[in-house]
Amino acid sequence: MKKNGMSIRAFLLAGVLLASSLLFSACGAGSAAVSKSDSTNSASSSAPLSNAVSIKETSAKTSDTDVVLEKKESDVLALIEKKSGWDSHSQYDVSIINNSSSQIHDWVLSITVPSDTVIESSWNMNHSLAGTVLTITPGADWNSTVDAGQTRNIGGLITVSESNDVWDDYEVNYKTVTGESASAKGKSSENSAEPGGGSGNSGGQSGSSEEPSQTASGNLIGEGFKEERARAVLTPSATEAAISPLSVVGGKLVNSQGQLIRLQGVSTHGLAWYPMYVNKGTFQYFRDDWGANVIRLAMYTQEYGGFCSGGNRDELIALLDKGIAAAGELGMYVIVDWHILSDGNPLIHKSEAIEFFDFMTKKYSKYSNIIWEICNEPNGSNWDNEIKPYAEAVIPVIRANDPDSVIIVGTNTWSQDINDAKRNPLSFDNIMYAFHFYAGTHKDNLRNRVNECVSSGLPVFITESSITDASGNGSCDIASANEWRSVIENNGLSFIEWSISNKAESSAIFRPECTKTEGGYLESDLNESAQWYRSVMRSFAGK
Repeated sequence: MKKNGMSIRAFLLAGVLLASSLLFSACGAGSAAVSKSDSTNSASSSAPLSNAVSIKETSAKTSDTDVVLEKKESDVLALIEKKSGWDSHSQYDVSIINNSSSQIHDWVLSITVPSDTVIESSWNMNHSLAGTVLTITPGADWNSTVDAGQTRNIGGLITVSESNDVWDDYEVNYKTVTGESASAKGKSSENSAEPGGGSGNSGGQSGSSEEPSQTASGNLIGEGFKEERARAVLTPSATEAAISPLSVVGGKLVNSQGQLIRLQGVSTHGLAWYPMYVNKGTFQYFRDDWGANVIRLAMYTQEYGGFCSGGNRDELIALLDKGIAAAGELGMYVIVDWHILSDGNPLIHKSEAIEFFDFMTKKYSKYSNIIWEICNEPNGSNWDNEIKPYAEAVIPVIRANDPDSVIIVGTNTWSQDINDAKRNPLSFDNIMYAFHFYAGTHKDNLRNRVNECVSSGLPVFITESSITDASGNGSCDIASANEWRSVIENNGLSFIEWSISNKAESSAIFRPECTKTEGGYLESDLNESAQWYRSVMRSFAGK
């Protein structure tokens, strides 16, 4: 789910936050559910939360602020956590927490919100807004129940006024395992602590830091990698070795013969959320039917189940390995995507990124078909002082192991501000800059920006796009999409569609009722957005 650059925005993130921090759960056949919070957050620990709920600001830009919501006659609580704020933006996590000894189900969360609140889109939830009362109910079977000691994180995209960015009363109504109705209430304005303090922090989180937090290097990779580190570098198969290495010449992507090449393909959704599509059968469908030649493996960093937020790193890396192997067997290129989103500032997890890319590029240093995307969508971050210094720290680590691979670097405002890179580019070879568009939201001003940057010689790769609005949902804007096709065609740009999933949103490739996961897909299984991309890719591939 992607956001546009509107000046007033708040985000409720999608996902499920499991206290047990398990990767695979009963979210659906093979789907994943892992802790969304950082490993230091007690919401993801095995111990239940204390009898209070906190709102905590953890902005990389401002000091932390803790506000305690008093527990009201119940072991069922709502956690509203303000993760960050910049300019007129705010980002929230909202969760249902079950500290009771038994399962609850059919929960309904009502929150008093500012009068100018606007719900732009939602995921994993249903919502209604009546005056200042926002009512949220489960959007899927898997999040309608909350087991004992478990937290369900719910998500949506909202807009509120910066000056009135306060959520006050909340109420959770639910049913117990015996079918009895119960409720719990809280008030966000009660028992507020001083900014930067941790005294009212029931989640066990520390006070603020002026700099983005970074996990110390040394214990960043899962236990399974301690032994794997001692293994020899992987050797590509004959098929994988035959894939032409790529380079960037004169701002263009070329093969080993110096010929211009366009990569076109599809991106997974979060690996932890939709792992069932990471297989040879699915990738072969896109290669043979669509004419795709690249797969993007999106590994979230901060979202639930993310590499830096309590996800099972061994299993995430195993999914990357599986995806890389499947693409290689098919003679396809593959992009390994360090998918920052809610973290915003790539410096927040710089040390983890360094550890990750060092590990992966050593392992795959002999492969010619892997592209490294080091920061998916920075947002609320400055190119000169944050994004570029991050890239300048990570790229040398990759280059030490893999001197010639193509590396893609995101830009601010969800990878729209490629003009910043044009003004102040990186000094490394074989670098491209990510640009993302959602045709329903992003129009002529951004098309003109792409044309100008490409004309200036800036290497641009559209690593994520759709023809919906910027939330990843809404109707498809075919007229705008066709104009984006012209930009892609006229500039010889590589491009990727978001996303391989059957999620109930219009940017998902498959319709929700499509339960296939390993190939055999029909055109009738595709959403409208996917049908458009299929047609375009087939045309470019001469099918």
